[in-house]
Amino acid sequence: MKEVNLGETGDHLLFGINYFEQAGYSCEILPTWTQKTLPIKYKLMQKLFFYKNFGDLGQQLDALDHLNDIDLIYAPCGTQTQYLQYLRASKRLDTPIVALQHHPEAKGRLDLLRANFRAQVWSGLDSIPCLNQYTAKQIAKQYGADRSFTVPWGADLSFYEYSEKQEVGEGLIVAGRTGRDFKTVIQGLNNTNLDANLVYIKGDLGYSGRISSNINLTENVNGQPVPGEKKGWMKQRELNSLYKRSRVIGIPLHQQNSLAGITSLMDCLGNGKPVIMTKNPYIDLDIEAEGIGHWVDSGDSKHWRELVQWYDQHPEEARQMGKRARELADSTYNSFNFAKSLMLVFDQIMSDI
Repeated sequence: MKEVNLGETGDHLLFGINYFEQAGYSCEILPTWTQKTLPIKYKLMQKLFFYKNFGDLGQQLDALDHLNDIDLIYAPCGTQTQYLQYLRASKRLDTPIVALQHHPEAKGRLDLLRANFRAQVWSGLDSIPCLNQYTAKQIAKQYGADRSFTVPWGADLSFYEYSEKQEVGEGLIVAGRTGRDFKTVIQGLNNTNLDANLVYIKGDLGYSGRISSNINLTENVNGQPVPGEKKGWMKQRELNSLYKRSRVIGIPLHQQNSLAGITSLMDCLGNGKPVIMTKNPYIDLDIEAEGIGHWVDSGDSKHWRELVQWYDQHPEEARQMGKRARELADSTYNSFNFAKSLMLVFDQIMSDI
């Protein structure tokens, strides 16, 4: 929240909460806890029931202390309220819960042990908004949850200083922290005349060979940005200035079981820039069908080289694609529309109480 208030990042990373009070809701935002501050009995519970994921127990204990003052619990991340969901499913909690699901459900070695608990956890949710269709359908199919549906997430329009007259830019920029495949881009553009800027976390480059001078490397420390200080990963404002100077934004990914790349895709829309992106089955927005970019198969370095060359040779087409990207943000994929969709859900739930 502080980063947003300081103008260091966009409000879409708050997943709607900054709009709720503007719309007349009275909101209590609970801080996360650390293991150090968690009571011993709950630490023991985590160890004894290691196969159950209870979420952020400290934050949920705070929520239980506020039950007399609240009508609804909203979790911007679906992994935050499992314990509360368990209580609601077992009829020990009356307060409705809405938890936003980002990623498909992960599979692991303890799935058989977790099966019954997971089913209870899902039944403890009154509404299950999801950031992609795959996750919504997965939840509905596996748990018979008819309350799962998709809500298009989107960029903070006011955060990105977009203009239809902005420069088309030069070269490719790639930035990101989750599941990024910088190696494939380097292999495709090495020893060419195609310019690229790779912004990466130390240790994540994945390439140990010689890199030619047309590829600029910007290494970042592996740490969360500190609001108001020059610490951690590059601030979003600074990253936006690099995006502005580039012709196309690249989102190269390893094979994915998550929604990796969605935040960078929102940066493309907000900044009005076209995109080259590795195919990810969990991304609903079809960048080719919308005319804002190109898909690439995982590990296809040759295709990366061909597409970066195409953008280098077609500046006006790139400009028009960027314009369409911003129009998508203005019309559909923005943080205000996302928050409105959630508030319709809240209103429906509370009207039924």
